[in-house]
Amino acid sequence: MHFHRRTFPRWLILIPIVILLLIGGGIAFTRGRPTVTDMFPAPGTVAVPGLAPVRITFSRAMNREAVEQSLTIEPDQAGAFIWEGETMTFTPTDPWPGGAVVSITLGTGARSSLGIPLEEAQVWSFSVARTMLAYLWPADGSANLYMLDSVGGDVVQLTESGGVLEFAVGADGLLVYFSAENEAGGSGLWRLAMLTRESERVLDCGSDLCALPQPSPDGAWLAYENTTRGEVWLMPLDGGEAVLLGNGTRPVWSSEGHLAFYDGVERAFRVVDSAGAELASFPNEMGEPGAWSPNGSFFTAPDTDEEADSSRLLTFLPVNGIVNDLSGEGLVEDTSPAYSPDGQWLAFARKYLDTERWTPGRQLWVMGVSAGREADGENAHPLTDAEFYTHASFAWSPDSQTIAFVRAHRTAPDVPPEVWIVNVDGSDPILLVIGGYAPQWIP
Repeated sequence: MHFHRRTFPRWLILIPIVILLLIGGGIAFTRGRPTVTDMFPAPGTVAVPGLAPVRITFSRAMNREAVEQSLTIEPDQAGAFIWEGETMTFTPTDPWPGGAVVSITLGTGARSSLGIPLEEAQVWSFSVARTMLAYLWPADGSANLYMLDSVGGDVVQLTESGGVLEFAVGADGLLVYFSAENEAGGSGLWRLAMLTRESERVLDCGSDLCALPQPSPDGAWLAYENTTRGEVWLMPLDGGEAVLLGNGTRPVWSSEGHLAFYDGVERAFRVVDSAGAELASFPNEMGEPGAWSPNGSFFTAPDTDEEADSSRLLTFLPVNGIVNDLSGEGLVEDTSPAYSPDGQWLAFARKYLDTERWTPGRQLWVMGVSAGREADGENAHPLTDAEFYTHASFAWSPDSQTIAFVRAHRTAPDVPPEVWIVNVDGSDPILLVIGGYAPQWIP
């Protein structure tokens, strides 16, 4: 009897091997798919600052061009992309529309550097804060920093520990610097991130009182006043050592990165660059707060008129040293200059000193500014008429349409100060906060 061995085609042996390879390859392909591991602002975040970036972090290296082309933003917004490792950041050129809902879609055209696409599109949204007004409260106690939606009326408390003395909003509205009391009896300087609402101390001055923190327009420097020692310091925000600029108080930056401060010893305003080199100086007896024009070409501050026993607004042009008197004719006390962001208006406080028009308080006035030039004083007019109240701390809204200010009663010290807003044409004055002070807008 003969037995015949049944032979199988050799290709059949390859079938399970191919199946295993396909399964393994599918698993490897799936594991190789890129995923989004973090997105910012997080889905559903509310009251996001207007210049907040969109940030997406991936699980692996990506084809950057493919990711950028697969990103859709509504409403459409111009901006710039920056990559750091597996994280892509989109920074808008202009602020997101206040109060808008921003929708982000990252399509499956986004793929890794190996060409593997996202498994599914990523879609999320966040809402943008309207332009907010920050202020300190209460005036008669340990103050904290708050912000208020002047349209909707919502109030958000930004600090909890109290003892906040002053604050300044960074140029992009994403950082707020403030001084606050410490346990040594002095104060320290702090930085508040508006995106996370978290604060960190950047300088502890021990028993000295450090005040008036002023971030430079590019965010690289922080000028501040050591009130205890009567000094102005300049601190690099990359972690370097602070540099003493000299005797002084009231530092204020121009849009060009020049710093003006008042030297009480020399009785003059000094203008320096970010390296501390002096660019100009001009005499001033008062040492009251001054203001740069939006383009940084001139600086305006009040000074005494010894002959008339009054104070007048003087504009100084650092380039050529020319000084112009903005107060015009009449016996007046003009102080507290503040330029509108569009450069078309100058707000200031005025009090008449002649017998017929004298009042206990100073009123809010505005005057027009010629294109590319300083104010001329010829069209000055008041926006308020409350003779027993002094108006100060003028802060222009980013669109130059509204002025926030503090109103304080001159003859009744028990009446708390009030934060108001008014339109540039004098219409719609609104009381916002009783007991608040030091208003500043957050763009």
